[in-house]
Amino acid sequence: GLISVPAGLVWAIGWGIVAAIGAYWLNPVCLLIFGAGCLLEAVYCLLWRVSPYRTLISGAVKSAGAIAAVFAVDSAPSPIFLFFLFLVIFFWEIGGQNAPNDWTDIEEDQRFGARTIPVTVGLKRTRDIILGTLLLAVLSSLALFLLSQTVFGPVFYLLTLATGVYLLIWPGWVLYDSERKTDAMRLFNRASYFPLAHFAIVAVRLLV
Repeated sequence: GLISVPAGLVWAIGWGIVAAIGAYWLNPVCLLIFGAGCLLEAVYCLLWRVSPYRTLISGAVKSAGAIAAVFAVDSAPSPIFLFFLFLVIFFWEIGGQNAPNDWTDIEEDQRFGARTIPVTVGLKRTRDIILGTLLLAVLSSLALFLLSQTVFGPVFYLLTLATGVYLLIWPGWVLYDSERKTDAMRLFNRASYFPLAHFAIVAVRLLV
């Protein structure tokens, strides 16, 4: 009740227009990605009570922002680089954000009839999906650094691997072993720092 529906629409549409103008100013391709991301997010919300595979859409939506950022600075980026960038964010979102968050909300989702991964396939299958996608996220991040136009030495690859293990693999393994809701939230919280940690690694490499 803090904001009316008409005011909420004005707020959302107004900032959407600002974002669209900014995206077009950066690169018209960014505007297309922005529009596709908005449509996919709408589909994601509509599938709440329909299919657990909506988490794949969530991964694509999160990846759209990173890909748009590349086009903002490079009008003709490497398709292979974009592919692995997509995979890093895609797998991180599923294993480190979406599935752990749904794990913590499983009772509420069951009550509302939501078709999330934990509700649909159970916790044991969910823990397999989480650990598997986290491992793929870490491996994809190493490939992404390898394909970058910036040359990263062995120290940075080890740092990237250690970051992935600490922020993703280790808390994912703890959840796999315990199946506790608190560990799912701990994984979600720690995994939230994964993109920032990669940004820090790249920033350090550019400064040295």
